Amino acid sequence: MYIKVVLAIVCLTVVSVVTVVHGTRSMKDCHLRLSDDIVTSCDLCLPCSDGSGIRGYICRTSFCDGKEDCNNGGDEFGLLCQMEPCANTQWRCSDDKQCIHSSARCDGRTNCIDGSDEDPDACRAQQCSEGELKCANKLECFHENGRCDGYPVCYDNSDEANCTDYMCSQGHWKCSNGLQCISEKRLCDGYIDCKDKSDESIQVCKDYTCPSGKWKCKDNEKCIHDELVCDGNNDCTDESEENEAFCRDYQCLGDKTKCADGLQCVSQTAACRCMVPGCKDGSGCVGLSDPCAYPSCYIPVSSMPGVAGPPGLSQWCP
Repeated sequence: MYIKVVLAIVCLTVVSVVTVVHGTRSMKDCHLRLSDDIVTSCDLCLPCSDGSGIRGYICRTSFCDGKEDCNNGGDEFGLLCQMEPCANTQWRCSDDKQCIHSSARCDGRTNCIDGSDEDPDACRAQQCSEGELKCANKLECFHENGRCDGYPVCYDNSDEANCTDYMCSQGHWKCSNGLQCISEKRLCDGYIDCKDKSDESIQVCKDYTCPSGKWKCKDNEKCIHDELVCDGNNDCTDESEENEAFCRDYQCLGDKTKCADGLQCVSQTAACRCMVPGCKDGSGCVGLSDPCAYPSCYIPVSSMPGVAGPPGLSQWCP
């Protein structure tokens, strides 16, 4: 009798949790808002039976992941997790009680409580995904672009071994010390990526030809995006892309148009609607019903009677 009662209680508990959790399984593209600043997007969200979580819900991928997200631990209930299938992007641990992201298997870090995701025999037998390489210890896989990138991924550091003899993959450049490969897109972009700083050295950048869509500063120090040329903001160290004589003759790209002073390129929408970033000379406001009769430079649209625009839009005044 005692055993039957216990089993009955357990079964009722499981049914209760399953009923609550499965209640919104058809919900798609769920957005959980913890505050106005933190938003989590889920393909599927499930409610906690005790109303905890983020506004009562957790993401499907947080269900049976080995961490209690609901205050009562209902999302990690043992019998329920054994019955619940893992998401398509997840892998089930050997104890049938936990799901982890598939990419976390054999990554050198134990994620399953039972340690099955890092089982040596299973990991040695596992084939790496396309575009991945296996560490020398045969236990972990890493992306091929991570080979000799200066940041060890393998526990045995084999992904950063013998880099002086390693030829960087296509679209990558080897730093001067011969120990690190970086994406060619990061070369002479004004940000140091090589640990020896060679990707931003004047010796390298002076002879470097910027790729399509980028413009070379006159001091040859770096390449900037075309859209930053004559936009009213200094991006080159020598400020050559905002030089007055240069910008007067510069042809704006795409749908951009010149401000009245001929020194700045702005989008046509910005010029017509006086949106930020608009013309710094105020010419973008010409033709509108006195939108610049306010003392502040940036004024929310909501405070301007008769001026339409989406919430948060501001207008430029000289």
